[in-house]
Amino acid sequence: MTQAKVQPNLVTRSFTNFDLSTLTIDSTFLKENPLSDSPVRHLPVMVPKGLRPTSGWPVVVMLSGFTGNGPYTFNLKAFETGTPEVLDQALGNGEAPRALFVFCDAMTAWGGSQFIDSEGMGQYASYILNEVCPSVASSFGASADPNLWCAMGGSSGGYGALQLSTLQDSSGNQKFGSAVAIAPDCFFEASLIPELRTALPHIRKMGGVQKVREELKQGKLSRRKDWHTILNAIAMGYCYA
Repeated sequence: MTQAKVQPNLVTRSFTNFDLSTLTIDSTFLKENPLSDSPVRHLPVMVPKGLRPTSGWPVVVMLSGFTGNGPYTFNLKAFETGTPEVLDQALGNGEAPRALFVFCDAMTAWGGSQFIDSEGMGQYASYILNEVCPSVASSFGASADPNLWCAMGGSSGGYGALQLSTLQDSSGNQKFGSAVAIAPDCFFEASLIPELRTALPHIRKMGGVQKVREELKQGKLSRRKDWHTILNAIAMGYCYA
């Protein structure tokens, strides 16, 4: 006999070794950010099934690459095993730590924040250190030991992981005792400066940064051959200027 039930919110899959929760943060640090991005952020959290360790959960904060974001990680993909499924299988095989995996929401109107504080984008490092970390600790019973907290990411996320592991919160406390950086953004003289030189003529021809943003909002920018170069150049300018 067919069995059916109604579940609250959107449920697209189930995991063998994890429960999935969403941590929603109405951020003080992201209020009145320069781009008027929403200060309300939604962070998926994968919680291992079973009893919490007596010392509290270890935590891995997952940082996405440019144009990626924590919630996007849970989009279903055709013919491809997603990161959540890989983690679920790895934990079952003893290849991943029994820890909270927190998928950080740090998206901006330009596609990313580099997970740093900047005048152009907003206070994303402060948001993570002073709001995300304490909220995870209080909501899920995470460990207070920074050595059991890891910032992890690739590309821009790798850069963010390296940065966050060197920073302290507003009380002077280190939050991340370790970092995993996969192909992090670095050596900007070779990786970013040439891209800026390529992008600038396109930006001028389009009528400036605001015209680029209009095309981005209208879904037209991605039709251009060099759209990613243009977007990346502007976003990095906002992050680092």
